[in-house]
Parts: sequence; C-alpha cells; structure tokens
Amino acid sequence: MNLVRSLSSSVPFSRARLSSSVVGDAWGRWSESAPTQRLLRLGVLLLPLAALWCTAGSGTRPWSWLSVVLLGLSVVWAVVPDSVVGIVVSLVVLVWWLIADPRLDDAGPVVGATSLLLAHLCAALASSGPARVGPPGTVLGRWAGRASALVGVVVGTWGAALALVGAPESSTLWGLGLSAVVLVVGGLSLTLRAEAEG
Repeated sequence: MNLVRSLSSSVPFSRARLSSSVVGDAWGRWSESAPTQRLLRLGVLLLPLAALWCTAGSGTRPWSWLSVVLLGLSVVWAVVPDSVVGIVVSLVVLVWWLIADPRLDDAGPVVGATSLLLAHLCAALASSGPARVGPPGTVLGRWAGRASALVGVVVGTWGAALALVGAPESSTLWGLGLSAVVLVVGGLSLTLRAEAEG
C-alpha cells in the first residue's frame, strides 16, 4: 500500500519536472540561438497562420479550434524545422482552403500561397545549420532571390488565372498556358542548377 502511495505521489512531480525541463531546454535553445535563426523560426511560427487566415477577406473565417491546432503545430515546426510537421501544417492549411473555397478575384490565395512558400523557406534555412550560428549572408541572399522568383511565379499564375476566368475554352489557350508553365519551370531549374554549380 505504501508503495502505491509513493508511486502515485511521485508521478505528478515527475510530470511537472519533465514539462519544466522541456520548456527550459526550449527556452535555452531559443535564447542561445543566433538572431537570424530567431527571425527564421518566427516566420515558421507565424506565416502558416497568415496562410490560414487569408480566406477571411472572402468572408470565410477559419474556425477558432483550427487556428489553435495550427498554432500548436507551428510551434512544434518552429522548434524542429526539419521535421515532418511542416507537411502536416501545409495539409491543414490546404484542406481549409478547400473547405473555405476562396474567390479567385480576391488577393487572399496569393497571400496564402506566398505565406506557405515563405514558411517552408524559413524552415529550410533554419534547419540548414546549428541554431547558435545563423545561415551566412551569401546563403540568405541566394535564397532571397529564389524566394522572389517563386513569389513572381505565384503572382503570375494568379494573374493568368484571372485573365482566363471569362475566356471561352480553347485548346490553343490551354497549349499556351502549358507552354508558359514549362518555360517558367525550365528557366528556374536551369538558373538554380547554374547557381548550384557556380
């Protein structure tokens, strides 16, 4: 009987001790990390929420519980940026977009897609090295150029979709659109390959 009492009384203490040590370790890692790492991880934390709330402009606000769940997942992703949680965060946001069905003529989808792209970029940069040392300026500059190219593709795709909304269906139009996508993807891949080799 005394053994059961001693075990049951020690369990809450060990749980509290474990949770305080986890929080203490996370805070220690945060306070010792480089300023660029903090900024990148803050982007990983906040940009998915911006992507989720981009549908509010169309009149569809996300459910409160979904925002809380996404915030929790984003915290985990910010602490461990190279984990699978980033994919789960993206899936949560994409499923919400399917449910909310935002209007194409609203800028919300562009903001959301850009926010998700930048969140993944921040996670990739944050996980590229130790937390105490941020990524070098040359790496940040290279990835800023790539991010700008991706944002340009997002905005260009949105603009093309807006232009095609009222257009009649035509195989020529679809062929031109597919050719434009192939040219953009091919150009970006050649540019990125040349940067990687040089």
